[in-house]
Amino acid sequence: MRQAIRKPRSLRAQVGMYAAVAVAATAPAFADEPDEPELRNETITVTDVTADTNPYGDPDAPYRAIRSASGLFTEDLLNTPKTITVITDETLHDLGAKSFRDLFRAQPGITLGTGEGGNAFGDRIFIRGFDARNDVYVDGVRDPGVGSRETFAVQQIEVLKGPSSAFGGRGTTGGAVSLVSKKPGKGDWGDVEFTLGSDATRRATLDVNHEVTDTFTVRVNAMTHNSDVAGRDEVFNDRWGVAAAAEWTPTDALTFGVDYYHLSSDYLPDWGHPYDTENNRPFAVNRDNFYGVLSRDFGETFADVYTANANWVISDKVEFDSILRYGQSKNAYTASAPERPDAEARTVSANGKRRDAVTDYWTNQSRFTFRFDTGTIGHTL
Repeated sequence: MRQAIRKPRSLRAQVGMYAAVAVAATAPAFADEPDEPELRNETITVTDVTADTNPYGDPDAPYRAIRSASGLFTEDLLNTPKTITVITDETLHDLGAKSFRDLFRAQPGITLGTGEGGNAFGDRIFIRGFDARNDVYVDGVRDPGVGSRETFAVQQIEVLKGPSSAFGGRGTTGGAVSLVSKKPGKGDWGDVEFTLGSDATRRATLDVNHEVTDTFTVRVNAMTHNSDVAGRDEVFNDRWGVAAAAEWTPTDALTFGVDYYHLSSDYLPDWGHPYDTENNRPFAVNRDNFYGVLSRDFGETFADVYTANANWVISDKVEFDSILRYGQSKNAYTASAPERPDAEARTVSANGKRRDAVTDYWTNQSRFTFRFDTGTIGHTL
């Protein structure tokens, strides 16, 4: 950003100028009298480098995204015949959303599953009423792990609503969610944030970018989060994560990138209150009550993801992209469901629900993009 700043005249210079004008109007002129020095406004140019500029957004309106990060959408969002809700990094920051669950509670058309029906705890989302737990993508590649996801290393979140087979293939009936990771950029800058809140909330994030050379850049994000849960006894949620990425651009037409992502969480799952089936409502108990087994219940998740990618602009008509990824994720928990309540004895049975699943996956996704014309009509294939 370039900004011109005008330097105001000093009061002394202004008074001197007015006095000179007054004397010139009343005194006779003399030969070879030296001219008064000309007063000029000085212009100072300040060059500013904005950290973490969203390459897909409008720099003048940070809440607005101009285009999707996916190469499958070849036009700007305005000209794409698809319902796409884009949540930019600036929006995430101002909303204060720290996790998927925090974010999607406020998104229209999306609901959250909470382990009902024998399904697992984790980021289980429904888009327009259809289960979308297998329709979450990271940088265009499907993420099969059902765990807890964070926002500290996310540049942008795109929510596609309605059938999205052109983006995610079969099964994306209700829609899909696409996460865009933070990538290295030009310049050297850093950002550190601390959060203190109620219910023992403590959070710190780090975002550092370094331009090693004109062709090689690195970026590191880190996060630690500890908190209890408002209005609930005993329940807590602790997690930490790190994301590191490097990008090498040997030529204007060729780019290579690698990145690593890790997230670990430790929490106490909460099934809620016992339900009065006769009166079709929860029992009138203290809202803070926890009906689990502290010596047994636990929740742990982790994810380790390694990614390598390449982009080659062969010509102005042909482009090649490839991404290779290996990931491992774990979702393990024991959660107590308060079942078979006895209204007279005021007791419940803590029925344990368990899961211990580890997901390993390899993924390669390669794509050629061709641009050509037929007469006056342009095509992107």
